[in-house]
Amino acid sequence: MRGETTLILSAVDAVGRAAAERVYGECLMCRALLLENGSRNSLMTYGHR
Repeated sequence: MRGETTLILSAVDAVGRAAAERVYGECLMCRALLLENGSRNSLMTYGHR
């Protein structure tokens, strides 16, 4: 998984998770949070395999 999560995470910080989820949708929010949580995991793979 890879991608830019700054915009979505900034929205969560600014207006809260529920409001950001209404704007971006549940699937995109879940993906952004998975990416953010995975970036802290040493087992996360970046780039193409």
